[in-house]
Amino acid sequence: MDPTNTSVISPLPGTQSNFINPPDQLAAVYVVSALVLALPTIGVSARLFVKLFVVSGHRIEDYLSYFAFATFISYVAVILHLSEMGLTRHLYDITLAQIPNILYWTNIVYCMYAVPTAAAKLSVLFQLKSIFTTGTRNVVYWVIVVSIVINIIFYTGLFFSYVFQCWPRDKIWLGDAVAGKCTDAAQVNLSSGILNIISDVEALLIPTWAIWHLSMPIKRKLAALSVFGVSLIAIGIGIGGIYIRIVLLTDIDETWWLTKLALIVTTEISVVIFVGCMPYFSRLYHHFRGPGPARNTTKSSKAGIVTIGSSGKTGKSRKSDKLTHTLAKYIAPRGVGMTTLGSQGSFGEEDEFELRKHVASTATAGVAAPVTYTQMEDIESGGRAVVSNPNGAQNNILKTSQVDQTYARRPEDDWNRRGL
Repeated sequence: MDPTNTSVISPLPGTQSNFINPPDQLAAVYVVSALVLALPTIGVSARLFVKLFVVSGHRIEDYLSYFAFATFISYVAVILHLSEMGLTRHLYDITLAQIPNILYWTNIVYCMYAVPTAAAKLSVLFQLKSIFTTGTRNVVYWVIVVSIVINIIFYTGLFFSYVFQCWPRDKIWLGDAVAGKCTDAAQVNLSSGILNIISDVEALLIPTWAIWHLSMPIKRKLAALSVFGVSLIAIGIGIGGIYIRIVLLTDIDETWWLTKLALIVTTEISVVIFVGCMPYFSRLYHHFRGPGPARNTTKSSKAGIVTIGSSGKTGKSRKSDKLTHTLAKYIAPRGVGMTTLGSQGSFGEEDEFELRKHVASTATAGVAAPVTYTQMEDIESGGRAVVSNPNGAQNNILKTSQVDQTYARRPEDDWNRRGL
């Protein structure tokens, strides 16, 4: 039997093996590879630009995103190499002489899969932790922490399960020619697909639940949710991946279906990396558009407190306000909310505090032009603002509280005691 002219499996009834110019999926692999590389390239570029030129400071989720992108490029490159070797063909169009090399590189792809997938998903989870836990160890915090631990354990185990799929390893590509034992790679594949679905659903439900409990209008909630809504695409892709993994349990034409699975998997990883970069597009857009005027300034019904980016409530709503400010750090333009992206409560040149003179009676008076303070010392010392309102302008000077991030009007008798 000539191994260079003998197919791995018998051709289907009514067909014959074609070793010269067989039908394949190579064109589809080239197109999908270009698309799945372009998507995270755009996302990571936006993220890197914001971190380098708009705000300062990288977090662990940023480094994980960059690492996921770098390893993903390598992963796609190996898939392209494997496809050109014949993976995209039907198994009955592959010779016995070709199959060992294909099996060897298929195992390399399996081993590499766990690295960018784990990094991309951990990047999203750490980012959700930074945005939605806001320093408090609530239910969302523990759900994310447990998910991080589970993902680390699972993908570490998945990596080693593929590395030691057979022992000795030569049995992976030489088959029965080598004595040894092997695990069922198809079953491991299916379990990884199930965990991918769970983590993708979680990446959508956590921000949905957290944002929906914020004290903000429905339109703003939907706008914030749209940033994370891209996870729906990853969920749909993951469901398709589950279907193909189930087919691989029984179909003997493994190379044909493995090519389809490779297209699904690369698309899923690409989307997950892109999802982690989505919050930075809003920041990038407002950076080039330029900062707009401060919005969403409301007055509490008690003590004349003016807050920016909050509902004016107290008690439990302060946690919601804190989460709103944290969310604004990622997706809001400068001047919206008390805290800007990357500032973390500091008072650098990025933090612009715009104090607006509030008029008691809107029926008889307008709002004075906004006065911007960039020096915290002036504000904390009760520095006076120069306003174009000669009638009691001093009574309308505002003071900021760094702790609660609110603005309060000084009582008139306080000014009288100061002799002003």
